[in-house]
Amino acid sequence: MDAIIYISKIRTIIDLRQIFCRSKRVAVLAQKHGAGRLIPRLSKYPAGAYYATVYFVPNEGHEQKHGRLQGRDAILKSNPETESPYTMLYPDLFKSLEAARWSMANDVPWDSFDASLLNEEQALTIKMNAITEWAALPATEMFLRDNRDDSDFSAFMSIWFYEEQKHALVLMEYLRRFRPDLVPTEQELHAIRFEFDPAPPLETLMLHFCGEVRLTQWYRRAAEWHREPVIRHIYTLLSKDEARHGGAYLKFMRRAIERAGDSARAAFAKIGVLMASSSRSKQPLHPTNLHVSREHFPRDTIQSRLPDPDWLEHWLDRQIDFDKDCEARVVGGILRNLSSLFGQAFETVQDLNRFRKTIVAA
Repeated sequence: MDAIIYISKIRTIIDLRQIFCRSKRVAVLAQKHGAGRLIPRLSKYPAGAYYATVYFVPNEGHEQKHGRLQGRDAILKSNPETESPYTMLYPDLFKSLEAARWSMANDVPWDSFDASLLNEEQALTIKMNAITEWAALPATEMFLRDNRDDSDFSAFMSIWFYEEQKHALVLMEYLRRFRPDLVPTEQELHAIRFEFDPAPPLETLMLHFCGEVRLTQWYRRAAEWHREPVIRHIYTLLSKDEARHGGAYLKFMRRAIERAGDSARAAFAKIGVLMASSSRSKQPLHPTNLHVSREHFPRDTIQSRLPDPDWLEHWLDRQIDFDKDCEARVVGGILRNLSSLFGQAFETVQDLNRFRKTIVAA
C-alpha cells in the first residue's frame, strides 16, 4: 500500500521534497511532470501517513500548486495562503526567532541561586564560555565582509550577533552577581577580536552550521554537569538558542543549493566530512578552535587567546564528560541534516565522503 502524503507548504526551490514521519525524517525526490504534477518515488518506503513539505518549480504560465498526493501521483490544487509574502529569509527568521526570544531580566531565575552548589572550577568554566561567546563579534565582522553580495544573509547577522552577544552577557551577568572576581575584563574580551582571513562563504556557512549543532550538545551537557540551578537554567536557554541558529543556517544552505546547485553541495559535503570526523581529530571541532589567520599564527584561534588556552579540552573531557555517545549525537545531527538537504541517506561519514567525491567528479 502506498503512503499518503499531505502537502503542508510550497515554496519555489528546485527539487528537494521533505517528508516527515513522526520524529523521523525521510527524504524523497519528486519530478515535475507536466503542469502541476509531481511523481514521487515512494517505493521502499513503508506504508502509512507522512507529512510533507514539497517544493517544485511550476512550468511557465502555471501558478504554484498546493494539495494532496495519494499513491504515485496527484493533480495539485492552489492554496496561496501557504505562501510567505517574502522572498528573503530574514523577515520570517526575525519573526520566528523573536517569538522564541527569552528575557535576561524575566526568564532567568536569579533568586534561585545556591552558592553551595557552585565550586571554583565550575565558575572558571563559566568565565571561559563567556569570553568564547564574545567571539561572535569578529565572526560577524567576517560574515559581513565575505557576504557583501548577500544582503538577506547579512541582515540575518543582526539577529545572530544580538543573540550570541547576549549569551556572553548573561554568563557575565551571572558572574557579576555571584562571582564578581571572575567577570572577564574588557582586555580579555578584546583579545579575541582579530581579523579572520577571507574564506569561501559557503564553506564558512556550513562550518558555522556544524558549530551550532555541536554547541547545542555541549551546552546540554554543561547544564547536566552543573548542580547550581541558575546556571543550569542559563545553559539550557543557550542550548535551545544554538539549535534555533542551526536551523536558520540550514535555511540559508537550502537556498544556496537552489542558487548554486552542485557547487554548494560540494562545499557543504566537504566541510561536513571535516566536522563530523571527530574520531580522526585531536582537538574539539568547533569554529572557535580552528585556525583562521595566517598573520596571527599560532595565536589565530579564538581558544588560543583565552586566559587558559587549554581549558576547552579539559572542560569537555574531564568536566562535562562529553564522551563518545555525546559525540555520536553531534555527528548524527550533521549527517541527518545533510541527508535531508541532499535527498540522500548518510549513515556514516564515509557515506557522506563518497557522495562528496561523486559531486566533485561530476
